This record gives sequence, C-alpha cells and structure tokens, in this order.
Amino acid sequence: MTKKLPHVTQRGSDGLPIVFLHSLAGTRAHWTAQLEHFGQTHRCMAMDLLGHGDNPTPWRGDLSFDRIANDVIATANHLGLHRLVLVGHSFGSGVAIACAAKTPRHVAGLLLADPIGDQRQAPEDEVSAFMQAVESDRCEEVIHGFWQRILAGAAAATRDRVMADLIATPQEVVVGGFRAMTEFDPISALGSYRGPRLAILTPDNDFPYSLHRLIPDLPHVRMTGTSHWLHMDQPDTFDALLAQFLVEIEGN
Repeated sequence: MTKKLPHVTQRGSDGLPIVFLHSLAGTRAHWTAQLEHFGQTHRCMAMDLLGHGDNPTPWRGDLSFDRIANDVIATANHLGLHRLVLVGHSFGSGVAIACAAKTPRHVAGLLLADPIGDQRQAPEDEVSAFMQAVESDRCEEVIHGFWQRILAGAAAATRDRVMADLIATPQEVVVGGFRAMTEFDPISALGSYRGPRLAILTPDNDFPYSLHRLIPDLPHVRMTGTSHWLHMDQPDTFDALLAQFLVEIEGN
C-alpha cells in the first residue's frame, strides 16, 4: 500500500488516471470541482506543487519547471500512476509540458488550461521591467496588482480563494515562479510530446508569444465570460471540454 502524501488529494479508483496541476500561488484545492466530477469515472489526483500549500519537499530556491516536473513524476510513480492525462493551469501548464517532455510514453493526453506562453519571446523591455519590479521592495504591490488584473471577471468565490492562496504563498516562491517562466522553452518541450493535446484559452490569452500563436497545429478552444481561473469560474463548461477530450483519448 502506498503511503498517504500530505500534499496530494485523490478521488476515484478506476479509469484512466488524471493528474491536475495548479497555477502559481495556487493549491490543489483549485481543482475541487474537477476532482469531485471526474472522480466518479476516473482515478484523479491533484497535488500542491513545490513551495505551495502542503508540499513538504524542500525546494531550496529551485522552482524551474524541470525541478517541479521531476517532483510531479516522482509523486505519480509513488502512487502507481504510470499512464495518465495531465491537466495543467497557467504555471501548472508549464509543469505539465515539462512532464510530458520527460516521459512522453506515459502521458496519454495533455490539456493546457489558459497556458503560459513562451516568455522568452515576449518584449524584452517589458519582461525586464516586470522582473525588476517583482524583485524590488514593491514586490507585494506589483504581484497583487497583477493578480487583480487577471482576476477580472472572476466569480466572487474564485476571487476570494485565489487571493487567499496568493497571500499564503511565500513571496520568494512567487518571484521564483515568474523567473522560471522567463527561462522556460515550452516550444521545444512540446515538440518532444506528440500525443493528444488541447489548450483551453480565455480571450486575454492572445499574445504573439502565446502557445497557439507559436504552434499552429496546437488544438485550442476558447471560453468566454471568465477570469484566468476558468476552471473555477465555470466548472461545468470546463469539465465538458475536458470530458470530450477524454472521450477522444480513450476512443483511440
């Protein structure tokens, strides 16, 4: 019997396993609606990423996607999840991509919820100015302001949960996460995984460096009337899209 892990929530015991990965400054609780819904038909797992929530693994300042992906893979192996669907939101989408690149034969499908883009291709002056701000004594002000902007249109319950989790996340973890995004190459990593893929986007995710702009053959759909936390704002709509993706995977 596997040891219970304090930073992992599991639901269900049958069906193709699904692993849910949250955003920067989030926790596994962001996937509560999905765990309850898909736990009826699939084995589901959501985990706190390194430095977040109840994850007990010392992160020692390294929040690279490579490091976090290794932790996710080790956790999945510990729980006996050897062929699975990865569902990652925002920062968690980068983690999911890194996992798929490392173990492509074990990933049955990759769903990216409002994913990060290739920040290396964003305007250098904008990225530099933002990183200087978050690494300054204005860090809390800048980060909270950024979160408020991408929470535009959020349901009240989503806003309350997301802001509470942001406040509870160590500042150095948030800064380290932003730094990791500026260094990550999601395009090459995705090139290592040729299995089923789907991106679910919000309207604001439409930059020249967004993944669907850089990868023309990346299947994608849009959800409207939601904040960046689309799966929390409109769980029924999000779950229906994920369910259809699972049908396509399991039908092959």
